Amino acid sequence: TLYADCDNLSFDNYLLQGGIFTSDTNLRSSLLIANLTMMDLTAIKSASLLGRTRSTSNLILSQGAVIDVASNEILLTNCTSPLLFVRDTNLLQLVSFTLDMNIGLFNLSFNDVVASNTFTGSGVTIQSSIVRTPDAFYTLTSSTTTSLNGFVIIVDLAPNDFFNVKNKINIATSIDNSYLTLLASTIDDPLGQDILAITDGNALKASLFIPDAISPTLNSFTFDLDQGLMILTFSEAINSSTLLVEQIFLLEELSSLMPLQLNSRTPIASISDDGTILTLSLLNSDLNSIKQRPDFGTMRTNIFISILTGSVLDFFANQLIGIDTSSAQQAFVFNNDFTGPLLSSYDVDLDSGILYIYFSEVINSTTFNPTAITLSDSSNSSDILAHSHTLLSGGFQLDLYTNFVSLQLSTEDILYLQLLRTIGSDPTSFFLSHTSNLVSDMNNINVIAISPFSGLIPDLFIPDTTNPILIQWS
Repeated sequence: TLYADCDNLSFDNYLLQGGIFTSDTNLRSSLLIANLTMMDLTAIKSASLLGRTRSTSNLILSQGAVIDVASNEILLTNCTSPLLFVRDTNLLQLVSFTLDMNIGLFNLSFNDVVASNTFTGSGVTIQSSIVRTPDAFYTLTSSTTTSLNGFVIIVDLAPNDFFNVKNKINIATSIDNSYLTLLASTIDDPLGQDILAITDGNALKASLFIPDAISPTLNSFTFDLDQGLMILTFSEAINSSTLLVEQIFLLEELSSLMPLQLNSRTPIASISDDGTILTLSLLNSDLNSIKQRPDFGTMRTNIFISILTGSVLDFFANQLIGIDTSSAQQAFVFNNDFTGPLLSSYDVDLDSGILYIYFSEVINSTTFNPTAITLSDSSNSSDILAHSHTLLSGGFQLDLYTNFVSLQLSTEDILYLQLLRTIGSDPTSFFLSHTSNLVSDMNNINVIAISPFSGLIPDLFIPDTTNPILIQWS
């Protein structure tokens, strides 16, 4: 057993666990040489005081630790310091490293024991060759190690570092473009001495490289009908530039015969820092197609995803494992639509007495109420000089679930407008406002009202150009 202090044997001591003992000449020599194991050497060098100086390097042999040629055991010895002490003067160096791109691990092997808790990931740079070239290197930011002190530590690439390394198409794709440099401050030995830096121009090549051969999978997806977003979470970083959105399908149930194929123009709204989460901003056409079907995408239990194999690749060109419609994946999180629709625009044809009204999303036609509409000759219908008219009735045509209404003004409403003469006399004298009772969406959320103080002008205005006809007289 080795002790740092003979007067305090309970402090900083270590019992050797192994080693090979040899003599200087033959097996019966009075001089034994102990070759310490790496485990023992690591423990001694990692001690707070033990083995630092001659006075903190003391030894006690327990009874029976040594037996002479006559089979007599050595008795318990006193705590004694060595006759000769040579301190550790080795310069800490990185000897080799391996890189596993399957799971994002570095194995760093050193010539001596390192203090693993001093590791700083930002001191490590991965580059494509011995000499660094522009845009062919990446310096780690937040990667760490959980290894104990020793000759070898394993560095876990942080998710963002793993993604950024993969995102560099010209580094760490093979052993031939996997080189490493490191700063002297990257890691210390247990004595606090910096490692010998590996500078650019002398980069160390990986001794072993394991490419990513694992195909990515879709772990889960979130469907946000309110924001019109679909969030896809993958098992690993994916190359978003390879995504074929049109190979993604949404279903209301397993093996649905009417899956909704996403539009190929669906944009990517965002990508997470680690490249595993991709957010799609669904087009209104796709959202309206969902809302037109009353039993589709109204809750978590009726929104599923199917995706074709190879619809996206990882950075090593491994294809995504597809999900068939028969085993479509249910949404992990579903956010319903809680935003009211907007009357986005309208056209007026006073010749035919028709208002063509367009909404921002699919509406429930059974809730449409024409009497919520007010027409005015001023954008502020509350103005004392303004003339306005709230519709009395009116027939309308629309499909059961659509975002468009064709409203035929009633005879009474048309006559009233003609009598006023100021409303619709020209394109600048026709304004529409409405209350929130005009209509609701498929989730029974009322439309957002257009205030009478800020009436909306039509996109297209067709004035009344029809000549009157005498029907009868008496």
